[in-house]
Amino acid sequence: MKILYSDEKPADSAMDDAHSLIGSNDNWKQEIEKNFNLWIREISSVYDTEPAIEEEPDLYSFYEELCVLRNEFRKESRRSHETFSRFGDTLTVFENAVKSISLELSRMGHAKEKEGMVEKKRLYLPLVEVFERFKRIENRLDNPPKAGFFSSRRSWKEAWSNLRKGFVIIGLHFEELLKKEGITRIITAGKPFDPSLMMAVETLETDEAASNTVIDEFSGGYLYHGQVLKLAEVKVITATKGGV
Repeated sequence: MKILYSDEKPADSAMDDAHSLIGSNDNWKQEIEKNFNLWIREISSVYDTEPAIEEEPDLYSFYEELCVLRNEFRKESRRSHETFSRFGDTLTVFENAVKSISLELSRMGHAKEKEGMVEKKRLYLPLVEVFERFKRIENRLDNPPKAGFFSSRRSWKEAWSNLRKGFVIIGLHFEELLKKEGITRIITAGKPFDPSLMMAVETLETDEAASNTVIDEFSGGYLYHGQVLKLAEVKVITATKGGV
């Protein structure tokens, strides 16, 4: 009888382990062989694939492609035309808006100009009225009064002449100042009566001159840059009852 130690196995058990190990080695080899055969088949299938044969283009196919291309081009052309049409409409709307704004600005400018004219009249009208009074005084200096009892007639005339010359010089400077501001005097003497520039305060019936002619001026009229600042007050000739 053989004594078995704790780490020793029976002979039958050892044989079974040996057979198991051999079997596992065979399975490993079979797995490798299986994978290798699969890889060979995949490689063969790749190289066995025949390239696709391209068909030679025919005239009908070429014409068909041209038709498709033409249709696409027409579609794009229509889209472009519609885009340009919308763009043109937008430009028209924008142009009309600009015209409207320009007209409104012009209207506002005219309104402001009219308001400015009213303000200018308020400013310059008293000035021309002072000038008119000054001219009336100047005209009266043409005929000096008589010298006093104790005054020398010669020295009196010299003093009066110097006074008149001073008025004339001041009047010229005054008139030049008005011209620089755009204020001009309306010429009335011998002119046909114009109600837009003149106001008839007196009439004279006579056949010695043409009817509706200005024969005298009582107060001068003035324009500010062509616009009436003050109407001239004049005497107008009218035809006699028996005249034409």
